[in-house]
Amino acid sequence: MMSHVDQAIAAVEPKVIDMKKSKATLREKIKNKPKSRNNPRKKKKIVAGKPCTDGFDVPPADTVDGGLEVMSHVVLDFAGPLLETCNDEASEKKAISLAIYVWNAALLPEHECRQTLDAFLAQCQKSMPPEELKTLSGYIDRLVQTKKSRFAHNRKKITNCTFGDFGDNRHIEVGYTME
Repeated sequence: MMSHVDQAIAAVEPKVIDMKKSKATLREKIKNKPKSRNNPRKKKKIVAGKPCTDGFDVPPADTVDGGLEVMSHVVLDFAGPLLETCNDEASEKKAISLAIYVWNAALLPEHECRQTLDAFLAQCQKSMPPEELKTLSGYIDRLVQTKKSRFAHNRKKITNCTFGDFGDNRHIEVGYTME
């Protein structure tokens, strides 16, 4: 079985082109080929890993040589509960961004973490109905508990996250610094 990374590499490998074909024929093929980004029916998979389930019985994040965790996998695993509620790419990006915000807040001392998240919820209160705000607050509390229980050993502060496409798959690149 191919890993997600192998599938992503296979999706972007260059195709062998018969050089005897005229340039006009090649241009015509490229011109008429439908672009995957314009096909709304095709849902792209996130390459770095599957989001975790409600039971949290997924294995720990993948490691590279030397036993270091791959932070993009960690972020997707951490954001799993939020990603399960997403319907499109834009909502997935927002969910990952929120998870990163909560991750970084959870690195702060308990009092500062609560202040930071309460200030965030106060800002959201201006534009969200109360029932959605309550749901968001529940997700945030769940993420903080997940950070403390499953990722307490990981003290990396996430500095940036870049979203990209590889054919039919999306991926994220995560920048971080040690706290």
